[in-house]
Amino acid sequence: MRCGRRWRKTTYVMRAMVMDAFSNPSSFFLWTAPVYTNVRIGMEEMMRACGHVVNFTESRMEADFPNGSKIYFRSLEKPDNARGYTAGKVAIDEAAFCDPDAYYGVIRPMVMDTGGEIDFIFTPNGLNWMYDLEQSALADIQKKGEKSEWSVFHAPTLGVEIMDGRLVRAPHPFENPFIPFEEIEEMFRTMPERMFRQEVLAEYVSDTGSVFSRVERAIRHGEKENEPPNSRYSYQMGVDIARSHDFTVITIVRKQDLRQVYFERFNQISWERIYNRIADAAHKYNAVCVLDATGSAGDAQSEELRRRGVSVIPYRLTAQSKTDLIDHLAARIEHHPEPFLMDIPQQTSELKMFEYQTTPSGNIRMRAPSGEGYYDDCVISLALACYRLRGKEVSSSSEYFIPIVSSVSDVVDVFRF
Repeated sequence: MRCGRRWRKTTYVMRAMVMDAFSNPSSFFLWTAPVYTNVRIGMEEMMRACGHVVNFTESRMEADFPNGSKIYFRSLEKPDNARGYTAGKVAIDEAAFCDPDAYYGVIRPMVMDTGGEIDFIFTPNGLNWMYDLEQSALADIQKKGEKSEWSVFHAPTLGVEIMDGRLVRAPHPFENPFIPFEEIEEMFRTMPERMFRQEVLAEYVSDTGSVFSRVERAIRHGEKENEPPNSRYSYQMGVDIARSHDFTVITIVRKQDLRQVYFERFNQISWERIYNRIADAAHKYNAVCVLDATGSAGDAQSEELRRRGVSVIPYRLTAQSKTDLIDHLAARIEHHPEPFLMDIPQQTSELKMFEYQTTPSGNIRMRAPSGEGYYDDCVISLALACYRLRGKEVSSSSEYFIPIVSSVSDVVDVFRF
């Protein structure tokens, strides 16, 4: 089951497992997820559904049914936690975030002699192992038809289409009817399209390639000169500091509409001159400075600028905070209703070259291409300048077999469950 966020896929499969446990005395079932907190979500939802009819032992993470059936709840963070069980049915919640070795080495052998069923419940996570598994399942269905042991179900959170950069309502027969369209519109306005397609439409999106789309549309072509400050506006400045190999980049935008009004990029100068140039720009525009304060030097740099009278917001770049920062900028570039970026060749080049990369461990990171001559200083500076600012915004494939769901009313019953 590949569905958008809040589709209630966990509820759907949990309900089916409970019904199977009641219908098959003395049977064993296993509920799994990538980490303990995910497993706990499924268990707590089952506890609410079963009330006092089923005996839940939270310390052992088990549920005992009156007819002798049992459901075990186990995390796959350490796959051996689930090893050794026999199960007539296994549910893998958030399957796209699980280690594939946990499935192939532990879960799959579990149903060899029981003829049991395995349910994969997930929202996509790039083109990872779940994409490969689904393609294999679809090929098997196409070859064997009703004799295939696979079933594939896909549904978005709510039926919508993206047309010319705008969101259009397109009802889907198996959408969650209790999700307001206005909520989906808000997500579309504040998320990069790539993330929206993955999280809401449950589409597989490549985990490599350019992070920023519609860059050219966001540029005020021909406008390369810094604009003087205007007392009608307030300003925010993003600064990525470097001294030798990389560049220090100063970017200033108007808070009201994100219009970029100032750009400066330099290196090979003393720290004193770097601080003075940042302070001069901040004072000229009366701008708040959002500074890349990553590393041991970050605190010292922040304090040095404060001593020069600059209002500083330090921003420490970790894997997660950088993702949040870049995703915010990507959403602004994609959805801003009018061009707002200066026509700076180096900045434009960095935006277009900034890419998703998959690490050996399977995680996704965003960065400039590896190699001499590639930088991301302009991207980081611009992202910091737009930090927490939203500006003006606009409002806004093939069908798979669906043997799991018998009717629309069946799905609606799950949403009400």
